[in-house]
Amino acid sequence: MAEPVQRRDRHDRVSSGARPPRWTFPLLGARVRMSVGMAACVVLAAAVLVWRPPQVEAWVPLAVVLSVALSTLVHEGAHAWAAHNLGYRVEWVVLGGFVGVTAYFGRDDRPLERAAVALAGPAASAVLVLGLIGLRATLAPSTTVVALVEVAIGLNALALVANMLPVGGTDGAHLLRGLFQHRRRRDPRHDPSADAAPCGPQAPAGARAEPPPTLDSDVPG
Repeated sequence: MAEPVQRRDRHDRVSSGARPPRWTFPLLGARVRMSVGMAACVVLAAAVLVWRPPQVEAWVPLAVVLSVALSTLVHEGAHAWAAHNLGYRVEWVVLGGFVGVTAYFGRDDRPLERAAVALAGPAASAVLVLGLIGLRATLAPSTTVVALVEVAIGLNALALVANMLPVGGTDGAHLLRGLFQHRRRRDPRHDPSADAAPCGPQAPAGARAEPPPTLDSDVPG
């Protein structure tokens, strides 16, 4: 694969020149970003805590929002880790209010590896759910912490199931698509040119165009 073409573009673009989603801003460098919606949820939850500080219930909204953000970071971080270790170039990871997005560039002729990247997020979420269940077993019953942990378990379990449904751009859909394409390519009767992916924007002379980034869009968790 050709090396990415270096472009003098906006500071918040990565080396491929791909634009991050609108209404996001850098959180941990240009590659890890947060949506305006997620930031608004954090601010509103913090405002509730400031408005009603003596009450224990005031911590609940902030704890839930931070739990969703942490769950999304674990999930999308697993996608990014898998893509990086399989030789893809991770463009950016977005922590959103309702979905998380991981974009990565690379060859489009390795469907089994792309299926592995899709599976990494739900696998990380499943480990997180099991860890939270183990934590719940060690806590005393009928406490606020137990209630928050149970909410986190429920949110992550629901997100895990929703992500594995093979509909639209979920991880389950990406996983099945990758497995199906891998099986087709192993068929001796298959014509490889039929699966050729469209290239991205026209590259400068002397450089090879790359396929557009793969987007793993997920519900929180």
